[in-house]
Amino acid sequence: LMEQLFRTNGKLVILYSRNPLIFSIDDKYYNKDGNIVDEPDYCMYFYDEPKVFYGNNPWYGVDVDVQGTDMPLARLSDCEVVRDRWDYYGNYGFIDKSGEYRIKPQYAYAYNFSCGLACVNLKRTWRLEDNGRYYYRNHFGYIDQNGRTVIEFKYCEAHPFNKYGVAWARDEERDYLIDTDGEIVRCLDYENLAGVYCKPDKRFMNINLHDLNGLYDTKSRKMVFEPMNADYLELEDEIVVVQYRGEDYKDIYYIE
Repeated sequence: LMEQLFRTNGKLVILYSRNPLIFSIDDKYYNKDGNIVDEPDYCMYFYDEPKVFYGNNPWYGVDVDVQGTDMPLARLSDCEVVRDRWDYYGNYGFIDKSGEYRIKPQYAYAYNFSCGLACVNLKRTWRLEDNGRYYYRNHFGYIDQNGRTVIEFKYCEAHPFNKYGVAWARDEERDYLIDTDGEIVRCLDYENLAGVYCKPDKRFMNINLHDLNGLYDTKSRKMVFEPMNADYLELEDEIVVVQYRGEDYKDIYYIE
């Protein structure tokens, strides 16, 4: 269920309060119908202490050595060593709150845990092309808090799950949105797909096609806005601001 609340010409839109819905727009205050109201006499919701997305999760990602260690995970090339040097691209593991390693450093890259899984890059493999240059392929997958592989290392690029259990992943053929079981939620069959952007604590994913942006709702598992000439701002789990490029006004939507 999507309901347009109102349209505004304001430049800066901030969610001031959730209950009741009050917006601060260019130093004036509006209710959910777009009518000006007096300044509320309570603290701004926007400046409340942010919730910790990871809750009681005791796990922390540890960057052991971004620049590399004396013993790298793999040589630069599976074919031969390039310029007689090693490739140092990181060695990542996880510790608990006591500082003890629970998953030893062994990954080329690792994101923090979300939805009980961590997106990690197992290694890089290199190939020599006809142009005489080497190119590498990443091997991203997902592990649980015991270090067990839950989703195999088959992606060239992958990202953490958001709070509704959806992540963007890419293999050598296409882009996908996947769930925590590794099942495909949606194939992203867009030409000129530039990227998919969503923070772990957010609901909506911005589907960027260079000049166009779409918005995907990970809670209902459907596209809210097909790619168009607009930008989006998620103010809250159910409040989205749509700024149409070239226009002065913004639309504010409530998406249940």
